[in-house]
Amino acid sequence: MPCLSPLRSLIAALAVLAVCGSNASAQKLKIAEVVWGFDGRVTPNEFNQVSVLLDNQGDEPFDGPLRLTQKRGTGQTVGAVLQVDRYIAPLGRSWAHFVPYCGSDPNNGDWSLSWKGGSGNLPKVQAGQAAIVLLVTSDGLGSTAKGIKHFDESNFPKSVTATRGLRTVVLDHVPRWQAAQRQAFADWVRLGGQLHLLKSEEDEFPEFSEELAILNGPAVTRPQPVGAGVVYRYNIQSSDLRSGTRFPETARANEDAYRLIEAEGSDKALETRTIERRAQASEGYYSTIEYGWDVADRAHSSLKEITQPDHNWALIFFLAIIYILAIFPGCYLISKKRVHYLVTYGAILGAALFFSLVFLFVGRRGYGEQTEVNAVAIAQKIDGDRWDVMQWSNVFVTTGDRFELAHNGNGSVYASGQDMERVNGIIGFMDRDDDKISRSFNVDIPPFSNRPYVHRQTITMADFDASLESVNVQGGKLTGAVVQVTERFQKLMENRVSYRSSDSFYGSADAGALPIIRVVYRRQIFSLRDSGKGRLILESKLGEIDEAINVSSLAQSSFSSWLRDEETSPTQRYGRMFDAMVAHHFGVFKDIDFRNAQLKDDRLRLLIYAPMPKEMFISGEDFTNQNGYVLFSQDLLLDTAP
Repeated sequence: MPCLSPLRSLIAALAVLAVCGSNASAQKLKIAEVVWGFDGRVTPNEFNQVSVLLDNQGDEPFDGPLRLTQKRGTGQTVGAVLQVDRYIAPLGRSWAHFVPYCGSDPNNGDWSLSWKGGSGNLPKVQAGQAAIVLLVTSDGLGSTAKGIKHFDESNFPKSVTATRGLRTVVLDHVPRWQAAQRQAFADWVRLGGQLHLLKSEEDEFPEFSEELAILNGPAVTRPQPVGAGVVYRYNIQSSDLRSGTRFPETARANEDAYRLIEAEGSDKALETRTIERRAQASEGYYSTIEYGWDVADRAHSSLKEITQPDHNWALIFFLAIIYILAIFPGCYLISKKRVHYLVTYGAILGAALFFSLVFLFVGRRGYGEQTEVNAVAIAQKIDGDRWDVMQWSNVFVTTGDRFELAHNGNGSVYASGQDMERVNGIIGFMDRDDDKISRSFNVDIPPFSNRPYVHRQTITMADFDASLESVNVQGGKLTGAVVQVTERFQKLMENRVSYRSSDSFYGSADAGALPIIRVVYRRQIFSLRDSGKGRLILESKLGEIDEAINVSSLAQSSFSSWLRDEETSPTQRYGRMFDAMVAHHFGVFKDIDFRNAQLKDDRLRLLIYAPMPKEMFISGEDFTNQNGYVLFSQDLLLDTAP
């Protein structure tokens, strides 16, 4: 074998060193631990935090982006990329936090994290109910509790927008948190979180300060309401929780008892009732008992229908016929004229090229459409002027470009809402010490096309408030109520628009009108009449929540919507999405979930489905035409509340 020249030997050696160096770089960063949600599981149809502990095993710092992607089926990447920049010192460790959106079937997908020179797979996602966890310090010292999942308090989100997968927290100390984490925890309780306080080793309940001072209360075991949430106290310490104590079951039983939910047999009774009405709750082949419904799919399919390219199909079909005739018998007749065969081939290629350009022009051009954004949202009041907003939007553009979809709220999290196709976009996460979790959704949108996405944030809206003027409850039944709303709420409800409200596949349509005004007491929904000057008067009982919501409309797939006698009015589309917003607001994604759709008897919940205010619009100058409807939700405490 001939010897290599010195130059070739040097090149080969450098190539080997480059490969080895690349491999060495790839091996520096390792995934040491992954925590999905708060207890290793995620909640479907919600944003869920995933915490990844990264170990830098090299002697050089890591400073660069980390990218989280999802794959489905055959390994095809779906959705958009989630990206966070991270610095990790040599031989150091650091947590990175992402907040991906998990749809109705989060188990069907694999997630991986990549960085320059390496990558790693995350554990398989498992869906479950909202978590119940014991918050522990980072070092875990002093925690001997058994029978309950532990969660490192340092990984608690910096905004309430990442806490949807958390239902119950058990706590026996004051966490060492940054201001943003303290505010996020206080907001989580206000929005319905269940906090169970145990005594510390000093045999005292934790004494909170600053943002968490609202959690302080009398050292008694009676439940203490805080907004829509509740604080429970127990005369035990976390060290008393041993294996076999089944404290999670005790906590959930106390929560159900507080809301007066029947304990044993309630799930069974409700499932029996839903089986009896399966024909009405499904489309024959689609059972809402086993599979439930995908709110994002229903919302996005309806929003897309509001703005669709109005193609001239008659012209397209006519051109298609001309193209076929040009190929045959056109090119065939040319070949019969004894011309050179290249002339025939040239005619075929020329016809294909010409008609390709024609179809490209005709198919891409619009017929009066405009760039616009349509959206639906759920806005739940936190306190004061602050609201928690979950939003589904669809962006339609006439000029293709790369757009920055951003909002002015805090703690923003974004997702493409797509689990079947790849989206050319990046969702950038700040993950800093403040509440600016996510920067924006930077995405490429082709001309005359739609880009749906899901978004959650907290916003400030002045003069959006309601109060109880009077209420009458007799024998556990609501018989009268007058609600007073502020001037801005009143203006949203001034323009009443009629529409056909039914979305039933088999039934006939009935009349409805927007805005929609409802109030919920325990499990019953009532309609309210706007009597003017901001006074809303109780009108009639519509039934229990599971009776008032049109379940069949939630279960219908995008395909089935093509088979209905659709109306093209945007009002019609928005009206049909009201049931989906109410269902999502109460956490109802299957028939059996109606069991938990019940309020404590110390409050009314006002629901107003009205036009979207500008505070929820996309910021910037790219989108001047934005529309939508919002389900506003605010709890009104009764004077008789204990």
